[in-house]
Amino acid sequence: MTELRIVGDELKWKFTSDGSVNGWGWRFTVFPIMPAAAPKDLLSDRSVLLRPSIDLVTCLLEFRLESSTDKKILPRLASALAACAQLSSLAACQRVWALQRLRKLIATEFEGNLDIDVRSDAIPESPTSFPGFSGSALSALIKGLPDALQRQYEYEDPIVRGGKHLLHSPFFKVLVALAGDLQLDVKPPCTDAHRWLWFRRYCLASRVAKALEKRDRLPANFCEEVMKKITDISISEEEMSRDHQNHNLFKREQDEQILLWMNRRPDDWTLSWGGSGTIYGWGHNHRGGGPGATEVYATGYGASGRLGIGITDSVATPTMLESIQHVHIKKVAVNSGGKHALALSGEGEVYSWGEGEDGKLGHGNRTAAITSSGELYSWGKGRYGRLGHGDSDDQLRPKLVDALKGHRVIDVACGSGDAQTVCITDDDNVWSWGDGDYGKLGRGGSDGCKVPQKVDALANNGVIKVECGSQFSIALTKSGHVYTWGKGDYHRLGHGSDDHVRRPRKVAALQDKKVICVATGSLHCVACTSKGEVYAWGDNDEGQLGDGTTNAIQRPRVVASLQDKKITNVACGSAHTVAWSTSKPIHAGRLPSKIPMEYNLLKDIPIHVIRNRLVLLHHFSELFCPSIPMFDLHEKPESGGYSMGTLAGIDALRGLLVSSGKEAAFRKVVQATMVRDRQHGPVIELNRIQVKRSRSKGGLAGPDGTKSVFGQTCAKLMQFGSDNLLLPHRVWKVKFIGESVDDCGGGYSESIAEMCDELQNGSTPS
Repeated sequence: MTELRIVGDELKWKFTSDGSVNGWGWRFTVFPIMPAAAPKDLLSDRSVLLRPSIDLVTCLLEFRLESSTDKKILPRLASALAACAQLSSLAACQRVWALQRLRKLIATEFEGNLDIDVRSDAIPESPTSFPGFSGSALSALIKGLPDALQRQYEYEDPIVRGGKHLLHSPFFKVLVALAGDLQLDVKPPCTDAHRWLWFRRYCLASRVAKALEKRDRLPANFCEEVMKKITDISISEEEMSRDHQNHNLFKREQDEQILLWMNRRPDDWTLSWGGSGTIYGWGHNHRGGGPGATEVYATGYGASGRLGIGITDSVATPTMLESIQHVHIKKVAVNSGGKHALALSGEGEVYSWGEGEDGKLGHGNRTAAITSSGELYSWGKGRYGRLGHGDSDDQLRPKLVDALKGHRVIDVACGSGDAQTVCITDDDNVWSWGDGDYGKLGRGGSDGCKVPQKVDALANNGVIKVECGSQFSIALTKSGHVYTWGKGDYHRLGHGSDDHVRRPRKVAALQDKKVICVATGSLHCVACTSKGEVYAWGDNDEGQLGDGTTNAIQRPRVVASLQDKKITNVACGSAHTVAWSTSKPIHAGRLPSKIPMEYNLLKDIPIHVIRNRLVLLHHFSELFCPSIPMFDLHEKPESGGYSMGTLAGIDALRGLLVSSGKEAAFRKVVQATMVRDRQHGPVIELNRIQVKRSRSKGGLAGPDGTKSVFGQTCAKLMQFGSDNLLLPHRVWKVKFIGESVDDCGGGYSESIAEMCDELQNGSTPS
């Protein structure tokens, strides 16, 4: 048989006979091949033959896959789909389709008809770990899935966070959903690195969402997180139960009524876990900055942008940092000199603001940070070797401290001025480096060093916290003892004299106290004990010691005004002090006195159980809403209940999300698309007087409504760029001709209102 290639897209033939008995002709073998793209009539036979295509496959498999008794077909089909998903010559939509069908096979076929459980097996180190899939494309796909997923996330996440895209791509959504189906979040490498925290949160959110939608058993780790919050707000004599997890007691209708009750009558509920949040502050108000639970506020001296509110002016009242209000902030650290600050988000990202000299902000005088795996990074000004890299070079970007490789760092502190750096490692050692004047490195002399060295006097003493002030250092042990060393003037060391101390010395005045928290300013120290008492000592020029005077205190002295306040935490700026309590407040979980009549579905449920269910729904909202961009919000469940997306019905979750969580997710999207360096767009002039004149007899305001406010604004549209639509306040600023009105926001609002009115009253063409 000979292969015949014909140029063009059509083959014609004609049969003739030579008059013999047998006759003659051609024999054709025809292969039906469907083109992958483009109209069929534009493709030649050769181009059709040379193009890979799964169009015919998609047509055959688009219907719902039925269970098959032939176990040999399923592995082959899964491997073929996995191969298609990895074939770069296919269009993105076709690869997504292959992954979706592969997910369906895993969910509906493999567990019921094959003697393996792909989702519970470890990721294979060799293809033979997958019976039936040895050397198959499916085995290769699963082995390479973690790396492929992380690469795709690292590519898309900055785009989504930056507001260029509001959601992740369909390819990423099906990829992460497949990884979740295979339970890769509980297998290496997804279990042992902070960089996978986003994926573990996604998987937990997905499983809880499915459980709530289908009223199935909730994941155990989610239930334990909820129980921890419930314990925080429950009174001591309250009987603890898990009735709030009972889906027979709480159906969808009950959950929706609970949230309606909270939204419409919020005063009925007081929910506060993790502490009362009462904050006391005193001292010099030029060093502002403090953390909130999920929002950050700052107040005080604003030079160099240290407050992070977008201006350099000082402010006298706490002001929210709008640029990170959509970020869940876990911790805030302020430089002891008050000039720059860092914030750590719940997703492990670090935000910085303030004075950026010498690269201390990490965007380009010094900062140190510890990763979740215990690695130490430092950056900024490197004078005196304070960065610990073995030299005095400045570092404009975070750099790993190589000398501490092999050690897990658990705490670090940076001093101000001619600064030293001190850290703790989990092998019960304290390390110090940088400038050594006044013995602040704690090794008995004044010599500095450029790489971390151990402080032998503190070895095996159980040090759990270190802090650095100006030319001195302080350490707290797990037994509650406090050690100080370094420069002694202003009585900053608390030993009763102004002598310099070159090795760590225990603060005798606190000998009989169990100290649980310490903090340092530039020249003063504060400590709180297990009994909730606060002690302060050192410089007091700005009243930072809280005793009502400006006299220095030589030894730790209790702050009388805070007695009986049960303080559990303290913090210091350069010359101010903050103290707060995270102990359980009396009214942390105050319950309503009765169930309102309109929420009749809840009438037979004990109020404390309703409260616990509300905590569960609130925790679910906190978990799910930040991950919304990763979920397929448009996928509809197929017949039989299986969804090609991650969730069986996203609409079913709308009534189960706390309003504040939904609003925060929406606000995050809106703010990510804002241009923040301008308060308004172009200035436009509008003549409202001519509108009245032109409409004196009714009808349109000028020819075709061009003299209306709407018409005048439309004529000036050429002045607007796309960035104007992203401004947080006003797209334009209004100047009214013939009116002495300065637009501080009101004129803009008036112009919008008048245009809306004109569109309804006949001033413009209909």
